[in-house]
Amino acid sequence: MRTVLTRLFHCVVAIAVPVCASAADVSCDRVPELQQFDVAACECGSGLSKIPIVAPKGMKLIAACGYKNEEFIGVEGGFYFKGAALVTGRVKHANNSSPEGAMQFEAKDTTGDEIPFKDATLSLKFDNDSGAVQRFAAPAVSAELPCMSADARIKVNLLYVKASFDENEEGNFPKDFDVYKVGPYEPCKEQQQGAAED
Repeated sequence: MRTVLTRLFHCVVAIAVPVCASAADVSCDRVPELQQFDVAACECGSGLSKIPIVAPKGMKLIAACGYKNEEFIGVEGGFYFKGAALVTGRVKHANNSSPEGAMQFEAKDTTGDEIPFKDATLSLKFDNDSGAVQRFAAPAVSAELPCMSADARIKVNLLYVKASFDENEEGNFPKDFDVYKVGPYEPCKEQQQGAAED
């Protein structure tokens, strides 16, 4: 009887081990946080362990898309981080060609709170300016008052980082975030300096 049980145990282990190993190789389209994004060319699961990317404090890397790290060129690709990163900084609503204006979040360079690729940018960019205007309750801007800014603190739950040699493409894009504190708004410093010079 014991021999039969021993053989059965070994068979179960032999079957279970490959299943467990394959469970670590998660397909990105099965990761709930990524289902709304095009992640066909991305890697998730155990394959991420070979990618030397440092996650922001409170977050972990859950997907890498088009990753390259070439000598003398550096890192390229798109990276999704999940968790809870508290970021303090200054939110800015500036007038541009769109009716709502451009929203940007300048993070403070404080130890432990850095966002990835801080040498490339310390800014958080938003895919949807009008949505960010509402989330931050930003005042309207105009030709007379082209920029308003305020101290803010946010919690980033899902962050997409694009590392590229094209400055227009690269950046840190919060895909899911909570606004903890914002305001009061005041004219941007550049605007105040310009007014003082006039």
